[in-house]
Amino acid sequence: MAGPVRFRNPFFQLAAFCSVLFIITILALVASVFGDARAPLAQWLDRNFGRLLAAEVIAVLVTGFLALLVDRRQTLRSQKGPAQVPHDPQHPG
Repeated sequence: MAGPVRFRNPFFQLAAFCSVLFIITILALVASVFGDARAPLAQWLDRNFGRLLAAEVIAVLVTGFLALLVDRRQTLRSQKGPAQVPHDPQHPG
């Protein structure tokens, strides 16, 4: 018999994705410092790295807080459910 269906919080996956994207961006910035400065990606990163990093940090924070909020609400909702009273074997019914 299967247990109760557990709600999967999509914000945890989004927060992880945004974090990985942030790490890849940092690594690309480091690589562009040691690479060819005339490369199109290096030039684009030089022009836009501030906005890109700010957007990624905001995305990580927002998705992280939403993941925590949804998880907390689900926990409180599951605790508010019907109370489980142990069955007394001496009592019929």
